[in-house]
Amino acid sequence: MVATLHAEPGAPPGVDNLILVSSDTHIGPLMSQLREYCPKQYLDDFDAFEQLMSAQRDPGGAGELREAMAHLSQEEKEALIAQFSDPDGNSTVAQYMRNRRTPGHHDMNVRLQDMDRDGLACEIIFHGSQNGEPIPFVVPHDLPAGLTTPFSFEGLDLELASAGIHMYNEWLADQVSIQPERHVGLAYIPAWDPDLTVKEVIWARDAGLKGVNMPAWRPGMPILQDEAWEPFYATCNELKMPLTNHGGAGDDRVWPVAEATALRSMESAYHSKRLIWSLAFHGVFDRYPDLNLMISEIPGEWWSFLMREMDTSPGSPGRGGFTIPGRKAPSEVCKTNVFHGATFMSRTEAEHAVREDYWENIVWGSDYPHTEGTWQFPGSDDEEPQTHLALRDSFAGLGEDRVRAMVGLNGIRAYDLDHEKLQAVANRISAPSWEEVDTPLETGDVPTNHGMFAFRTRGPWA
Repeated sequence: MVATLHAEPGAPPGVDNLILVSSDTHIGPLMSQLREYCPKQYLDDFDAFEQLMSAQRDPGGAGELREAMAHLSQEEKEALIAQFSDPDGNSTVAQYMRNRRTPGHHDMNVRLQDMDRDGLACEIIFHGSQNGEPIPFVVPHDLPAGLTTPFSFEGLDLELASAGIHMYNEWLADQVSIQPERHVGLAYIPAWDPDLTVKEVIWARDAGLKGVNMPAWRPGMPILQDEAWEPFYATCNELKMPLTNHGGAGDDRVWPVAEATALRSMESAYHSKRLIWSLAFHGVFDRYPDLNLMISEIPGEWWSFLMREMDTSPGSPGRGGFTIPGRKAPSEVCKTNVFHGATFMSRTEAEHAVREDYWENIVWGSDYPHTEGTWQFPGSDDEEPQTHLALRDSFAGLGEDRVRAMVGLNGIRAYDLDHEKLQAVANRISAPSWEEVDTPLETGDVPTNHGMFAFRTRGPWA
């Protein structure tokens, strides 16, 4: 095994370690932390909400599993348990519990220590850290750990939800002010109200957040082609606030419990990718050429097929001789403005991106601190970070320029980050070198208890 832990901190003289930019990390502030940001007029509502969440929260982390199983048949129970196991039948519950041990879920200083050990120079930050902490007043119909965005905005108290979103954004802005070059804090938005959303985006940019968490369309928000969104697109273009989507959408109200995880996985991919064709067909990237979009945690080899599908769809600007003045083919605008946040990217996916020539649109992701991802809470101080092993497993032999782009430089371009500062960070924290990542990982060196979706060999989710 080639160790990627360095004996001494810092890169050797003249060596530029890989700049790792993760397209997908999560954070989950504690309710006690967010209370400090609650406006006085909402304090009573906040305390009542916190009480409700405390009653539902299970410190052991398995309450949602027990509750879901309470009234199921034996066959349904077995199906549900399988959802908490890897393809070889090993339980992921223990791994999930282990990853909950890091205070990095809510403590930026500890988080940075975790990033340093993993070799991560910069992170794009979503809410939903698998510690069960919600955004105040914004919760789904059910509350499994980490799933803290509702699949429908209908039925929310929109005044309270707007206040809760702003509390979270304020807290996040304060956190990313610590080593600010290393964070892309994503502003959450009241997507049911595009006018209010524009105000939140302007505030967020001034406060130090660098992107927008753009939800997939869901009931309660205007369709993405509605004229009401035009000022929002214009504002994000002007302020260079990329839109960033994380998989997670669909109608959870009609999902049978035992099938919910499988249905969510399938429907999330559709709803997230729907952002791409909705904006491309509507000409948003043609009108706003500085507006970028990234779709994270939708694994698979879908990019090149989607480009061909959009270009040849009836009515598409890319179909045959059909042209629209001032409009490019969808694949052309996606080449420059759309990125695939390749969370826990597998070997076959990386090879496909190189073979099909869309590696310049790939931004690798670790999914810290989720149990699905490449980062795993270390069992000992000398344990080799699983992210380092996963990078070797996915990228060895694919060419230095391409790999440097996929693991970091594309992310720098997508979010207009400071390359020089991040290179200095990568060298300081002894991020993996190209030579280390270019050393193939032997099958026997794959950790037994690895992240649920790291080291995949069979397909997008296995």
